[in-house]
Amino acid sequence: VFAKIKNAMIRVVEDKEGTGARAKVDFVRAALKTGTSGNAKLGLDAILSGFFPAEKPQYAFGFRLQGVGKAEVKGAMFLKDFLISFYGRR
Repeated sequence: VFAKIKNAMIRVVEDKEGTGARAKVDFVRAALKTGTSGNAKLGLDAILSGFFPAEKPQYAFGFRLQGVGKAEVKGAMFLKDFLISFYGRR
């Protein structure tokens, strides 16, 4: 069961139409689940959970980014910036 879930979470990032496609970087594969909560009038929260490297996970994360907007846009871009900073790469 974990292998199926892991592969689905990898596709979130690696498929062009995936909700986490904006998080993709060339130097590490990440597995991700995205979600958006709240309402447009009060602000949307981006929720991200996942792990990396996807092949042999060493790190897990969970972020709730209050008021930033949709997870597939702002949340995914945040994760990309996080991975770049974490690995010190571009």
